[in-house]
Amino acid sequence: MNSYKPLIFLVLVVVFFIVMYKVSHSPENDADKYYQQYLNRLTIIKVLPIDKFERDYSVDYTHYNTGFSIIGFKASSGKIYVFNFQDSISGKYFSLRLFDKDYQITHFIREQLAGDELNVNVNQDDLKNPLYGTKQNPIPVFSYKGVKEPVRIISDNPGSVNGYKTLEPTQAEYEHNVLTYLKYIMPQKEFNTRFKDKD
Repeated sequence: MNSYKPLIFLVLVVVFFIVMYKVSHSPENDADKYYQQYLNRLTIIKVLPIDKFERDYSVDYTHYNTGFSIIGFKASSGKIYVFNFQDSISGKYFSLRLFDKDYQITHFIREQLAGDELNVNVNQDDLKNPLYGTKQNPIPVFSYKGVKEPVRIISDNPGSVNGYKTLEPTQAEYEHNVLTYLKYIMPQKEFNTRFKDKD
């Protein structure tokens, strides 16, 4: 019987790592496969965020889980900056999601965006869906640019240009926001309905 103990122990170790692998990958949607399809449905619209700040709704700093690290038994995660607002043009609610953005940048954003016209990138299907655009389920926004002038702050820090630092997402940041949203934030049931069930 003792001769089987090393084998039993080995089997238990293998099972443990298989379970940990599944746990570590379970939060992910298969976003890489459908990312371009979703990106192609993004369009630019003009919005005017109402200059009204609701402490428990407008701004949130939160995290998204990217998996489970076996080392240290800790969940690995990324940062999300959320700015929820109502558009005074359409009356719909929108939710700007910036992923893994430095706090030194994000804490200026609400002050700069509220009350100014913006061109924002949103999904056309979300715009048409009556379930989106409510206060409880705002339309995701992945990038923005100022209409009258760029969204920026006065700064002489590295990366500033002519005394200004832009707060507008770069193309790479925009694409990162979209991919991360699809992979970790969109509910799996909705993801499957929108993509997998149509294959």
